[in-house]
Amino acid sequence: MPPKRGSERKQPQRTTQLSLDYLARRTRRYLDELERVNYHKFGDSADDKERLAVTEGRRAGPAGKAKTAAGGRKSTMGVRQLLLYRKGLATLIDESGLKDLPASTPTYLSAAAPPPSEPRLRFCVSCGYWGAYRCQKCGDEFCSIRCGEWHRELRCGKI
Repeated sequence: MPPKRGSERKQPQRTTQLSLDYLARRTRRYLDELERVNYHKFGDSADDKERLAVTEGRRAGPAGKAKTAAGGRKSTMGVRQLLLYRKGLATLIDESGLKDLPASTPTYLSAAAPPPSEPRLRFCVSCGYWGAYRCQKCGDEFCSIRCGEWHRELRCGKI
């Protein structure tokens, strides 16, 4: 029997190798973005007072009293403060004084868990189904061509 000939075609190589350092930096950047995304700084500026006056005017009933759409009650100062003066996670942690507690007290800053014993589950970044494919540029998983196109258009490399 004659010897087998090897394939003359080059095997396709992966275009980019994803380093662990790159993945860690990308994950850290993504988490930082999530922690600061809801921070709104409303102060004593004229815009904020004007916006509050406009929203109160829209809710005003026939007698001029502020009413909500749900029950017709006037919104309390506590609700108004929650809506106008939202704070991000980093601000809340700084104000809570967690850094002043002793090291033996478990806090949000000192919480840690051991690495998992099983490999992580791979889910699609767009729909949450099983991620069967992986983006060659960033390493995120997706389940179909449609979800892969969505990922490339809207998410890949944006954060």
